[in-house]
Amino acid sequence: GSRLSFEEYPRYDAIMAYVDSLARDYPDLVEKSVIGKTHENRKIPLLKIGKSAKGRTETPGRPVRQDGSPV
Repeated sequence: GSRLSFEEYPRYDAIMAYVDSLARDYPDLVEKSVIGKTHENRKIPLLKIGKSAKGRTETPGRPVRQDGSPV
């Protein structure tokens, strides 16, 4: 997999390459989507990370069961 160093602030393209590599290298654990764009028209990525990241949608502040269904 790809690595990202924080000894210096990484450039946007390096961050996006790292995000893409995580989604590609760990498809069962990482789901990537885009939640918007910056004022510079750059994509803002969202990563869902975890054993049940695929297909699971949560609303912040709402509890979910182990299977991902709402409580």
